[in-house]
Parts: sequence; structure tokens; C-alpha cells
Amino acid sequence: MPTVADIANVLAEWAPPALAWEKDNIGLLVGSAAAEVHGIAVTLDVTLDVVDEARRRNADLIVTHHPLMFHPVRTVRTDSGEGAVIAELIRQGISLLAVHTNADATEGGVNAALAGRLALTNVRPLQPAEGMWQRIEALVELPREQRAGIVRSLQASGVHACRESGDSERGVIVLEIPVWRSMDVCRELELRVGDALSALSTMKLERSGATFGMGAVGELGVPLPVEDFLEHVRRALDAAVLRVSAGERRGAVRHVALCGGAGASSLHAAASAGADAYVTADLSYHVFREYGERMLIVDAGHYETEQVFLGLCVDVLRRNRFLSSAEIGIFPVETRTNAVRMFPYMQETP
Repeated sequence: MPTVADIANVLAEWAPPALAWEKDNIGLLVGSAAAEVHGIAVTLDVTLDVVDEARRRNADLIVTHHPLMFHPVRTVRTDSGEGAVIAELIRQGISLLAVHTNADATEGGVNAALAGRLALTNVRPLQPAEGMWQRIEALVELPREQRAGIVRSLQASGVHACRESGDSERGVIVLEIPVWRSMDVCRELELRVGDALSALSTMKLERSGATFGMGAVGELGVPLPVEDFLEHVRRALDAAVLRVSAGERRGAVRHVALCGGAGASSLHAAASAGADAYVTADLSYHVFREYGERMLIVDAGHYETEQVFLGLCVDVLRRNRFLSSAEIGIFPVETRTNAVRMFPYMQETP
């Protein structure tokens, strides 16, 4: 059976920890890396009800988007919310892994899935990750034909920015890769080159990673009037209500920026990108006042803009060859963890 460490490695390959906000609390939060995994429950938040569902459905690992212990823990009191959950996880022998801002920023992550839910095309990061690329140059004592063969094999393994140059008997193999792949790629390169490696140098590149970063921006296939666009967002996200800016902007919406969860920090980027509308959550009154005249501001709710994580993470785990061959159950929790309710005019369905 796979272990918690195996699952953590699968998730880290999809959502590299290097992409996470430096103050985020991701990875294994409760349990043992060596523990065997027979079932995985995927959730947006960890509550006692979620732990109970995991127990009933024979899941001994919970993968959550929101870390249970986001701030430093000074006490674990079983009569408090967080402490009670930690104690119950330990009591039931259930491990907890968190995949948070790294899942937001990764290629094909939460924001890309949210853009897909809104049917956007030509999707790219709203705020591309900076300084996440590394250049590796290997001086090798090999004929050009052998160097070309090594380049082809590295490209086949997923290193797309790879080339060689030099004279007929010796030359340089150059690779440009995300920093989190550096160790593995260097090891693979050294194995293929062997004693012919004369020197190896690495250099951090300051350019951004075009395929990963926070938020997303894209276009609707057909421009929509504001009211039609709002109804499109509401239905796509199954949102009970939308908080919308009251500015005078009334033109059609075509260019859309978004950020799952709390997205106030990306407002300037959305405006700079020329977005007609910005869809996010957790915005203050003053944000609507400041930006509402520049673009349509839509606060669709924190839970509503991040619930795509459930299906996305389940799919990532199920697609993994190693996990798909193991006899383990992988499922999104049925427990609804939205901490916000509409009152008195809306009643959510279970």
C-alpha cells in the first residue's frame, strides 16, 4: 500500500511547495509519513464532521486545501475547535496533508480550474511567479551525436527547454527548468553523461514562469452584458448570492480576471491587465469603492471560488499511475464545510 509520504510526493509533483506563499503551512500537518494509506478524503476545510466522514468511509488520510494550523499552535485544547480536530485526527489515526497556495499557483491548479468553470479561453496567470526558473549548463566531453541523443532523451522526460552546442567532440548541454526540478534533472543528466561531465553550473533566471502564478486572466468566447455575466458566474459557481460593485461601468464583459479565495491583493494586477471584470472573494467595502469605477468587481464567496479544489485534487490523485494501481478509495467529502450561510432568504441544499 502507498504511504502518506507517497501521497505527499504525488501532490508535490503536481503543486510544487516552492510555489507556496512563504508563510503558508503546507505538507504533512498531522500523522506519520510512514503510515500506510487505504483511503483518501479530499476537503476544502477540516472540521470534526469531515474527520467523522473520513472515519466512516475508511479514509486514513485527509487532503485539505485550507491548512488546519495556519498560525503557530501554542496549545492543543480539546475543548476548542482547532484543538478538538487535531485530537480527533490523532485518536482516529487519520493523517492530514495540506495543499494550499501551491495548488492555487501551479499550472493547471485551482485558479486554472476556476477559469475553466467560467468557460474562459486563452487563460494565463494573472501574477506570474517570478524567479522560478533555473539555467543549467553542463560541459561534456562527448561527440555531438551523443549530446543530441541525451538532449532528445531529456526532452522525452519532460525537459522541454533543452539544447546542445559546441564542436564535434565536446560541447555544452543547456537546460532551463523550474527550480523545484533542479535536483532531479541534474541527477538524471549526470547519470546519462557519466564520467564525460567536465563541469556543471547553475544560474537563477529572473524571468517569470509563464504557466504558473497566482490568479488567472482570460476571455469569454462571446462578450456578455453585465447582468448576463453575473448570472453566468452565479450559476457556474453555484453561488447563492454575489456581492457586486455599484459603479457606473455598464459595458459588455469579455476580459475576465479571477483569483480563488481572498483576492484583494491581486486587484491592481487585474486592473492593470485591462480586465472588464474581476471575480474573487473576501473583499471589503472600500475595495468596491476604490476599484468599482475601473472594472466590474464580483465577490462570489470564498468557498464558492475554491470548491473546484475538491474535484481537481481527486482527479490528480486518481490519474497517478502508482495510485491508480493501488486498491485505495479516493473521494471528495460530502460534508459541506462552507462557513457562511445566507439568511433569511436562501436555504442551501445538503
